[in-house]
Amino acid sequence: MAKSKYLLFGDGESPHVLKWVRELTRSFDVHLVSSRDVGPELARFLPRERIDRLRQAVREEGGNLALLGSLPRLRKILKKVKPRFVNAHYVTSHGFLMALLKKTFSEPPFILIQSAWGTDILVTPFRGGLYRLATRFALGEADLVTSDSEHMTGVIERLGGRSVLTFPFGLEKMPGLDPEKKIPGLFFSNRSLTANSHVDRIISLVGRISRDREDAALVVANEGKERPALETSVRHAGLDDRVRFVGYLSREEQEGFYEKARFYVSLPDSDATSVSLLEAMAHGCIPIVSDLPANREWVKHGENGLIYHDGLCLSDIGAMERNWAAVAERNRRIIAERALFPERMRSMFIPRLFDLAGLSREGEA
Repeated sequence: MAKSKYLLFGDGESPHVLKWVRELTRSFDVHLVSSRDVGPELARFLPRERIDRLRQAVREEGGNLALLGSLPRLRKILKKVKPRFVNAHYVTSHGFLMALLKKTFSEPPFILIQSAWGTDILVTPFRGGLYRLATRFALGEADLVTSDSEHMTGVIERLGGRSVLTFPFGLEKMPGLDPEKKIPGLFFSNRSLTANSHVDRIISLVGRISRDREDAALVVANEGKERPALETSVRHAGLDDRVRFVGYLSREEQEGFYEKARFYVSLPDSDATSVSLLEAMAHGCIPIVSDLPANREWVKHGENGLIYHDGLCLSDIGAMERNWAAVAERNRRIIAERALFPERMRSMFIPRLFDLAGLSREGEA
């Protein structure tokens, strides 16, 4: 029986897009259009004829007008694939383009799903009137919008999103947990090294802790334009033996650090539900996170993690670590119950798509 055609438009180098594609292929004939290139694992997973690459960078901070030049090629791809569903990931770039095409494309018409990632809803629309208008237009053309936190859903609805489905991107499966691998005093951070991530605050926190603890150490993963300045600050603070920069990690390398770390620290100014936070909780890390509504949907201060603030009491950190086993068990239970991606896709997202298209659960019209 032929599956319905599903075109996903996003960043083919993102591990989150890979996760979506892997799950969607269970129910649909998936075609990927990547604004950039395609990661090696995704390139192996999908046949070559089901991948198109635009090879254009999409910046979170905006300034993506050059993407408008891709509209003619995107129109040709739509005519070739004839998808029943089009799913744009990142509302204010990929989503805006697909909303334009939906408004003007009718051979045949498609169901448009806009998947919000965080900054595209929580930051970009508030940079100015044109950004807000573009966001409202993209949301207004959507038949369905996906959101990964209740907080972001509220913002989407205020911006004009009419039909929103809320579920976290989540984990593909629960990892194992070996307490013997956990290293006391080890902190792990893997957010992009940009101003919004405030890795400088994480370094300062570990520096304070290291005055009282000889075992305090921090591993900083990922890349970004702030890395040179952060490395300089570590040297000036005399923390070279405490803080290690490891750059961009593969999924296997990252899981290795989750397995070892006692603490996971993430302090951005704005965020929706962070997949990294969910991964860290599943691996038994104690989360220390910024005071954001989406973080508070997962972390209760002093119970299963800590909400960061200036002058965070080091005794609180020590108390959480002494209670590590109970915290780890609680967080793993939270993830198993609320944040396994395949289960959410199969129980919530796929049935909603079939309802929108008038399909049976087997995909028949």
